[in-house]
Amino acid sequence: MKILIVTETFYPSINGTVTRLVEAIRYLKKAGHDVTVITAAGRSGIFEGADIVSLGRYDIPLWRAVRWKRMALPLRRLIYELEPDVVHVVNASLLGACGALMVKQLGIPLVMSHHFDIDKWLKKHRLNLKVLGRLYWRVIRRLHNLANINLATSVKWRDVLRSHGIERVACLKVGVSTSHFHPRHADETMRRQLTGGHEEGLLFLFVGKVEKEKQIDRLESLLQRAPDIHLAVIGDGPYLRHLRKLLPSDQVVFTGQLSGEILAQAYASADALVYPSDKADLALVILEGMASGLPVLAQDTPTMRLQIKDGETGYLVSFTDTDDLMEKINGLRDASRLKTMSVAARHYAEGYSWTVSSQQLLDYYHLAIAHRRKEAFTGS
Repeated sequence: MKILIVTETFYPSINGTVTRLVEAIRYLKKAGHDVTVITAAGRSGIFEGADIVSLGRYDIPLWRAVRWKRMALPLRRLIYELEPDVVHVVNASLLGACGALMVKQLGIPLVMSHHFDIDKWLKKHRLNLKVLGRLYWRVIRRLHNLANINLATSVKWRDVLRSHGIERVACLKVGVSTSHFHPRHADETMRRQLTGGHEEGLLFLFVGKVEKEKQIDRLESLLQRAPDIHLAVIGDGPYLRHLRKLLPSDQVVFTGQLSGEILAQAYASADALVYPSDKADLALVILEGMASGLPVLAQDTPTMRLQIKDGETGYLVSFTDTDDLMEKINGLRDASRLKTMSVAARHYAEGYSWTVSSQQLLDYYHLAIAHRRKEAFTGS
């Protein structure tokens, strides 16, 4: 199968969307498919066996009309010349919008996936949520309804897309590298570093961007009540300076951002992962922690109930109720109980390997092709 992926962002950028694409490309190439990526990022070349065509960055002056020709014409020519069996547009940005319109004109099966939280972006930039949000969804609805299949990254986002009038929406499983993140990477030296030399106590891990909305400061009362608990905060962000002052220095280690084998060692060397935010979608770090054998302590929210089996792969807790929190943590102090939950967490994560997720994506490509053939046959 000849697969064309159109994406605004791609490697060497690192985020959840890029990670998902890279893993999918590896799987698709291994399965013998021909993959080409058209992107506005990076450089043209070969990546993981796929052809990468970079159209380069473009400026969008707010006081002038967007110059569609610079991107639309070469994009249309590339799509026409490549003759793909299916096109996957990742996010309906300027590049994605051009891609979707061109693909529809050429009658090629189209899959689109949505990865952007507009409400979060507008709030971050202090823009008018009501007016701009309404405009965004009006445009997104028209673009996504060109697709044969629309993909959401979680059940929550599937329902959001449907609520805004987007049709033919399916849910794409999130994935995790169960070989890269694994309990076997546990390392005594790493544990010593993460605990500040206090290896005998419980070691909790927070992994992610250190920003206010992650609500890491909720852990202050827990650390005060449980001096034998140590916390390693892995990541950088604007809230780091505040947390350094707030959290007890003898119980907390700030590592900065980690990646690769070092990050895998850090996960596997801890006892549990903490996720205190109540403003979260399904989090990749939770699957990475579970794949490393870590039960998860997460704020009890509808979203987290979809990802954590309370009492089995972790605990759904209230980080503002330290009595409830301490009761759950006492369960982790039991070595036998901790081991049982560790095994259960690992087993759960194995069901979300990138192999499973990427095969599901390939199935949706086949489904889009079948839908397009049916449309052509019926003339719809």
